[in-house]
Amino acid sequence: MSALPLKADIDSQLRNARFVPKADIQLNGEVLKRSAGDELPTLKPIHLSAGPVELLPASISFLAVLKAGNPSCRQR
Repeated sequence: MSALPLKADIDSQLRNARFVPKADIQLNGEVLKRSAGDELPTLKPIHLSAGPVELLPASISFLAVLKAGNPSCRQR
């Protein structure tokens, strides 16, 4: 497992599966399941404070750095 040191707070969505392709896919530790109407659940991030973020093997991590001040991300 690796860790990514961050100097700012982030919102995180971590997806992983223990054994692909037959394993359940998890989002932030919860198994993703479609509703009875075949819709995906709301994808809610976890808020993490500044510091090391563990990157798990066989996972995809989406990290949104809060208050990054990137001019390309600002509303016009």
